[in-house]
Amino acid sequence: MFALVIMIASVGVVLPVAPAPAPAPSSGAAEQARVRAHLAGAEAELRTADTSSLQPAQRARREAVIAELARYRERGAFPRNLDFAELTPYFIDDRGVRCAMAHLIETFGGAPLVARVAATANNARVAELAADPELLAWLDTHGMTVAEAARVQPSYQNPVGVFCWGGVDDGCESNLCVTAPGRPDSSRLCTMPCDPAAPKCPTGMQDVQMVCEQVGDRFLCMYPGQTPGTEGWPCDVPLNQCVGPLHCFDPGPDLGDGVCTRRCPWMGSCPEGDECVPLPHAPEVGVCRPVASDDGGGCAVSGEARGALALVVVVVLLLLFQGRARAPVRRRRRAATSSCAGSSARSTS
Repeated sequence: MFALVIMIASVGVVLPVAPAPAPAPSSGAAEQARVRAHLAGAEAELRTADTSSLQPAQRARREAVIAELARYRERGAFPRNLDFAELTPYFIDDRGVRCAMAHLIETFGGAPLVARVAATANNARVAELAADPELLAWLDTHGMTVAEAARVQPSYQNPVGVFCWGGVDDGCESNLCVTAPGRPDSSRLCTMPCDPAAPKCPTGMQDVQMVCEQVGDRFLCMYPGQTPGTEGWPCDVPLNQCVGPLHCFDPGPDLGDGVCTRRCPWMGSCPEGDECVPLPHAPEVGVCRPVASDDGGGCAVSGEARGALALVVVVVLLLLFQGRARAPVRRRRRAATSSCAGSSARSTS
């Protein structure tokens, strides 16, 4: 790997003042320590790298970036992984927390670049962005290589309260993945042990406070009722609060009374009593909804009745078709009989 070097015409250096640090979000201590150790190793490598080929302005900017990386590491405000079972990078997480490289780029004049990457490739690794001209220009201006930026970029585990999609313990920062007991969604969640006498459970998805609950022979932090984002959970269409294959269905014009609903590519995929209807805000997507009933004592029918009615219709259509197919034969026979009768009468006369 070689350093990308562009000659700087002026050696004047203007170093921006780093923004005031935001309060560190709650995160598992083990995960925070892991990311800090990762960043400390990256800092050490950056400080000891050979920079003799850099221009004075590049070297000064590089030193400023390394110093800001150390401050970022000390603050300990790192992104969280809500979506993947494996360790995955995030440029910006669901709370707006920046990863190390996103923070550095944004602090030193690259806010538009960070916004673009977050919108188009939020979970991309730096190596996947190695051909991005804007990223390459920023790295070169600040005396860094793609390999060094990739070394800085960490990946993140799932925090407590988030689905452990792969169903394995090591995808959780707490190293504990369990099935939520007594819930129809059968969710597997990252959780942690708790003391029922002095519970200290975190706030989980969608700001729902977790509680200390007995699961088998141990006490664990779980959601007090339904797992957020699962089928039937209240949702707002613009916020995309449903998980997995679910979509937010809101029949009202104000898009404010939605529920997380399973997607249906065809009618047969819906349970008894439901039908597949298009989302009002996305007609190309179908979801299972209860069959509309006539509360005035009208024509509401069950799924079994609809199936029987459909069978009757098919049988009637088949009988009509057979009847139409036999009609020409009967007409030809009558015509032939009439012709024979006429011939007989002429021969007799």
